[in-house]
Amino acid sequence: TQINRANVGTLREVWRYHSNDGHGNIQCNPIVVDGVMFGPTVGRALVALDATTGAELWRRPLETPARIGLEDAPARRGLVYWPGDSQHEARVVFAAGYWLYAAAPKTGKLVAEFGEGGRSPLPTGGTATGAIWKDTYIVSGLYGDIFSFDLRTGKQLWRFHTIPRAGDFGADTWQGSVHEGVNCWGGLGLDVERATVHAAIGAARPDCIGVERLGDNLY
Repeated sequence: TQINRANVGTLREVWRYHSNDGHGNIQCNPIVVDGVMFGPTVGRALVALDATTGAELWRRPLETPARIGLEDAPARRGLVYWPGDSQHEARVVFAAGYWLYAAAPKTGKLVAEFGEGGRSPLPTGGTATGAIWKDTYIVSGLYGDIFSFDLRTGKQLWRFHTIPRAGDFGADTWQGSVHEGVNCWGGLGLDVERATVHAAIGAARPDCIGVERLGDNLY
């Protein structure tokens, strides 16, 4: 309510942050927790900034793969904060490459108890932001499927196949030779009261023509 049509024209820039590690665009919506802003840089690092001054508090560089793909930008479409509990420290959770990372909010160090030294395998690559359900993190993979991870340990709890496999419901309706695509670029929504996840799923490839997709399109 502090900013409205009557006074928006008087806004002035207070600070500007330069990561100084490359050129490109950032598609991530940063988050602010307890006066600290968390977000990625174009140079494949996660940073924490003082939200009042823009001063960099810490920087966590990530590995650079031999061939950089869409999934390799850290927190490409966003990141989340989990406050922890009585036995587990708080963490900032984000995807990069084929991993789900957990970093300590105050230092940027990877949380050792999470997965393999601070990261857990995300088999189909990560770009979209997930949703927190109690002490779990539910997130979609860039190249299909939806996963649930234990935020305390990083253990994968379940995996939903966006293209049904043998034995999955609806697998008998899937015909044709193209079995790829069907991913969730836009993230997902969580209905807390009903404990259900809602995901907008893209079409199978080729995604602009239905040749060979002879089934019932249940997914």
